[in-house]
Amino acid sequence: PKAIADCVKPIPVSDLSALPSPYLDRTLELGDYDGVLWELSRGCPFSCDFCYESRGAAGIRRFPMDRVLDELRLFDAAGVEQVFVLDPTFNYDKAMAKRILKHIQELAPEIYFCFEVRSESIDAELAECFGAVNCTLQIGLQSASDAVLRNVNRSLDRPDFEQKVFLLHQAGVVYGFDLIYGLPGDSYEGFCESLDYAMGFIPNHVDLFPLAVLPGTRLQETAASLGVTHQLSAPYHVTDVRGFPEEDLIEASELSAAFDLFYNKGQAVPWFDIVVRALDMAPSAFFDELATWLLTAKAFADVVELQSCFVAEMLVQAGKAAFVELASDLVTYFGSFEALVDTETSVCFHHDPVVMLDLLCSGIADLEELSAMLPKRACLASVSLQDGEPSILIRDREDAMDLRPL
Repeated sequence: PKAIADCVKPIPVSDLSALPSPYLDRTLELGDYDGVLWELSRGCPFSCDFCYESRGAAGIRRFPMDRVLDELRLFDAAGVEQVFVLDPTFNYDKAMAKRILKHIQELAPEIYFCFEVRSESIDAELAECFGAVNCTLQIGLQSASDAVLRNVNRSLDRPDFEQKVFLLHQAGVVYGFDLIYGLPGDSYEGFCESLDYAMGFIPNHVDLFPLAVLPGTRLQETAASLGVTHQLSAPYHVTDVRGFPEEDLIEASELSAAFDLFYNKGQAVPWFDIVVRALDMAPSAFFDELATWLLTAKAFADVVELQSCFVAEMLVQAGKAAFVELASDLVTYFGSFEALVDTETSVCFHHDPVVMLDLLCSGIADLEELSAMLPKRACLASVSLQDGEPSILIRDREDAMDLRPL
């Protein structure tokens, strides 16, 4: 059987120019899909133990630039809205990444791109190139502990990581992080510390994953010695890890689901930090409480109602019931516009939402300070999109009948 397996083992293609483009030869019709998966290269220069990407062939092999440009032109002509770039380290070759980003800016400025990047290979010029393109970046942090990462052949230089993320922030780039729970040498408490570290950057989103011990990876070979037990079939998730036992993995899974619903799907980025600081809680503690609360919570009409209800309960428990209505206005305000497509909806506020926005834009980001400066004045407002931009109309006051852009 082993001899047969060796005979059928696929051989990596060394020259990617020999492969046809499934888009240019019309194997895949762009009109059949909401988004496009775009492969610019194969291979990986890194050797993370949980990943198979670098084990097939050493180094990175690239598709010809002529093909890349022809595909870009085709995507633009076909009206593609979103492209997911499959390269696991798009920016490893910084010069090539800058070149491609400039071509994207020239040939496909309206398309939204999703890139996976390594923080180590970000510099100020590259950050500006990303900032000039309609895109979001996913950064594989995985853990905030260098000691944990070294168990899977990775490392983290926190000062360097923070500097590189700051460059993205300065350039106005949208970015998120990946975190893995169940890594060898980690614990539930360590995972929570990593989440708190990631949330300190106020990222657009954070994807939380259980560790998968994939066939053919070095981690599969070393799992037993590291005290890692895992499923023997897909999805190959860990089931028990030394220092991170099964019950803690379940707790991490519940926290991750609560986080994804509340923060990612609920688009809580604009207001979450304001609320959690008012509660004087670490983000991980907030989501740990949320995970427990969701086990017995009632059904909600939408995520905005869920967010408002949970935040209100947490503020009351913290002895800050006076801020409940203001927090509700923050959640409702941003949640209403996230839910809009091409419609108009009426929303009730406890405070003037236009004044609230003005205060937020002026840099007031403390719930107590906002409460002191924002007079309570209930109103009904219409929120809508005007030429694709969110706008608000206060409907119950004679002195505020003009449409206000946000």
